[in-house]
Amino acid sequence: MPVDPDSPAETHPSRSALVVAPAVAIFIGAFLLFQVQLLLGKRILPMFGGAPAVWTACLLVYQVLLLAGYAYAYTLAGRFSLRAQVRAQFLLLGISAIVLAILSRAWPVAILPGADWRPLNVANPTWSIVAFLLTAIGLPFFLLSTTSPLLQHWIARAEPGRSPYRLYALSNAGSLLGLLSYPLLVEPNLRLQMQARVWTAGYVLFGCAYAVCAREANRSAGRFVAPAKETELRCDPAAEIRPSLPILWVSLAACASVLLLATTNFICQEVAVIPFLWVLPLCLYLLSFILCFESDRWYRREIFHLLFAIAAGFVVIVTLPNAGYSYMAQLVASSAVLFAGCMVCHGEAARARPSAGRLTQFYLCISIGGALGGVFVSLLAPKIFPAYWEFPIAILGCVSLLLWVAARDPNSWLRKGSTWFAAATGAGIVLLAPRVLAPAWERAAKIPAWAPQAVAASFAGIALLLYVRQRRSPETAGKPWLVRITTRAGLILLTAGLAIPQKAEFYHVIARSRNFYGVLSVIDAQSEGYLALRHGRTVHGFQYRDPKMARIPTGYYGEHS
Repeated sequence: MPVDPDSPAETHPSRSALVVAPAVAIFIGAFLLFQVQLLLGKRILPMFGGAPAVWTACLLVYQVLLLAGYAYAYTLAGRFSLRAQVRAQFLLLGISAIVLAILSRAWPVAILPGADWRPLNVANPTWSIVAFLLTAIGLPFFLLSTTSPLLQHWIARAEPGRSPYRLYALSNAGSLLGLLSYPLLVEPNLRLQMQARVWTAGYVLFGCAYAVCAREANRSAGRFVAPAKETELRCDPAAEIRPSLPILWVSLAACASVLLLATTNFICQEVAVIPFLWVLPLCLYLLSFILCFESDRWYRREIFHLLFAIAAGFVVIVTLPNAGYSYMAQLVASSAVLFAGCMVCHGEAARARPSAGRLTQFYLCISIGGALGGVFVSLLAPKIFPAYWEFPIAILGCVSLLLWVAARDPNSWLRKGSTWFAAATGAGIVLLAPRVLAPAWERAAKIPAWAPQAVAASFAGIALLLYVRQRRSPETAGKPWLVRITTRAGLILLTAGLAIPQKAEFYHVIARSRNFYGVLSVIDAQSEGYLALRHGRTVHGFQYRDPKMARIPTGYYGEHS
């Protein structure tokens, strides 16, 4: 007796398997993706003295591989049948297994070369790192990067009424767990070669889960066909036809990527040279992805736009010349601006995400933005900037995108023009302006501290009264022009606050260079009569200008050192 393919007994088990198995594969794949990043980073880091640029070079490779995987998934989903997609993935799984087997014969462990491997160019080893990573993990990483977008596409085909975007949050949760578990559990307890063997075993487990997904998708190919008109799962209906939307996705992702890498450089080079401190920025970056794509309730413009403005002001204060703030204060400030900025970028991307039928295009645009950010920070910035200017540029880029998005939305705080918001912004400007401008303007330094505090308190009181009034009478018309004026004034102050520390870095500098390892400066301390060699913000030695004293060891060097 023939079985009706649409009967519950037949469809439900297959559909259930087609949802559960991809969730397992996506989680394992994301976990492995970020575990191997830290594993290989640990392998090559000692060769470069713990330089933070090692990590940004690694991230560049991973972002480009992620882009290649998403582009492959986009092409496969858009131009080939479901059965052809399954066959292509089976073929890719087989090839990656063969490559790992060959590497295991050539190296002690499949993804780790022997102790004799060394970079070809020690002065600028970026391309040596790229070649090593592509050889060691290129194809498996590429396959892992295709997992999330392609399996979500298969689920969208099988379950038109189910949103696949929560699996994107699951993918980032797996990535976050992979990041946190490595320094806390894996790295302290397993030798490097054992870590590589365990990772390879995990990759085999991932291959099995992926094979189950492919088998179920292949079985369902004849029964679950995408409807003629795709269900809109999430999006402003006009978003499907706006040609500027992909540009917005790329811009938001690129800005978040630049902010991630620039903050990592700032923390690990300018604040404290601690290699595994790079895990913290990446965790905050992934956490913003998880929150923004798990549910719409997490990202609120009125909260995170304000939080980002406060965090940016905090960064300005702690980085002012001669500010004297502790390492922990600088770490908290940079971490706060990174998290708030990424929440803004990823939150706006989540608000503008398309229907399930275009999710592979959406992920492709997100990966393009990430790769562009990696190229800018890792390859372009060291060539065109004499110092770490990409950090303030990333903050200003996020502010620009934030204002652009707010200006396009008629219901945003920028367009509604609440007078209490303008008064509150004015209070912040008055309070911070003298401290921000004091290093560059002598008159600002002479203003007594109580004066701006009193004026700011008055503005804050007015803001509170106006807020209470608006709550009682919501129909009260706002003043958008007043909000625009105070916002522009705040932007000018922020720009000045980010530029002044960069200008101060050139005071008494007679020579400066930037390379893979950081920024070197020679400072002429004229009043004390010596030269100083500075790497980032760390002074590594002095030399007296007096020829009679020029050869006396100074700093942490002595006659018998």
